[in-house]
Amino acid sequence: MDVKNYLSDLKKEFSGYNAGKFAKDLMAGVTVAAVALPLALAFGVGSGATAAAGLLTAIISGFAISLLGGAFYQISGPTGAMAAILMSIVAQYGMSGVFSATIMAGFRSTGVLWRWAHLSLYSC
Repeated sequence: MDVKNYLSDLKKEFSGYNAGKFAKDLMAGVTVAAVALPLALAFGVGSGATAAAGLLTAIISGFAISLLGGAFYQISGPTGAMAAILMSIVAQYGMSGVFSATIMAGFRSTGVLWRWAHLSLYSC
């Protein structure tokens, strides 16, 4: 897709966007931050890193998620279910184990999504 088509699609997407919708989006973002950031601090400490590492990870992943995809109804961030998994990985493999597990999970989920997309082509 070239830049001209992308800009055209972007213009269509935001054609009805106004100050009222921005205020609602801003309030939604503040609400998510109020929940996700303290949780990220706790995950940093709980996984054996520092609270600052958890905060930095939440901020970087928040920007990455917003740039790479998502939908208006999707909330992405740290979940409580990850605490037990992170602690067991750190206990056995250390912080490098968390990095390796993250990379493997990313490849795995990308492969699953790719397979679902491939299968959906033939379901029509």
